[in-house]
Amino acid sequence: MTATDLNQEYILLSKKYVSEELSKKLSAVWDKVSIFIYGSVSYGLADGFSNANIEVIYPDNEFTETKSFFVRENKKEIKVDFSPWSKYEGYITKPLQNAEYEYWVVQKAIILHDPSGRFHSIQGKINDYFPDNVWRDKIFGRWFDVAFNWVKKALERNDGITTQVCKGKMVQAMLELTFLLNRQYIPPVKWLHGKFLELPILSKEIEPHLNKILEIEKAEDMETENQAIRDLIGGYIKEKELLPQDKTDKPWMYV
Repeated sequence: MTATDLNQEYILLSKKYVSEELSKKLSAVWDKVSIFIYGSVSYGLADGFSNANIEVIYPDNEFTETKSFFVRENKKEIKVDFSPWSKYEGYITKPLQNAEYEYWVVQKAIILHDPSGRFHSIQGKINDYFPDNVWRDKIFGRWFDVAFNWVKKALERNDGITTQVCKGKMVQAMLELTFLLNRQYIPPVKWLHGKFLELPILSKEIEPHLNKILEIEKAEDMETENQAIRDLIGGYIKEKELLPQDKTDKPWMYV
């Protein structure tokens, strides 16, 4: 079974469970709740380790701390979670500065039940993406982590553990920065590289550098790689005028 087939099977099973079972359990509030699929199925990344995740959004005045539960449909597992409306509407009324994952969940959600259109409205606003100033601030933050990465220093000190930690942080920052340059929300870490490969801007150019960074053992080789990254990503940032030139060339002067 292909990933596409598996995703579709989980979606159909979730729809069936919601319409035939969950609608009965929630009959008293059925017109007030919204239900959507999130997680690997909604990202198109379901595999043999996946289950379907369903979120039920309740009116705040009727919400209780209901525990999540699992059900099995056709030998597949479905997890059902519950949240109040204020959780999701809060993303709009008070935009979060560091909530790419939360926004990603809403943006990619597959809506199964939304009679009031309330969740569709939230999803539409989140699809408008960050305000321009917030977006550029986020680009600068990830660019700083890429350009000022400490890998060379760790190699010079022959500190193997610190070298690996710094390499991992640099690679993660490069992946996350590429999502921002594509004006997309950053997914959770376990899906970061898989979805990175689908990005139209810079992913193909950056991909060869990721393994190269992880394999480097000499400080002088890291300096060469640092310069290649500055030329590639920094060059794009300057070409598109996403940050002032000096802030791109010397990000450490602005923190």
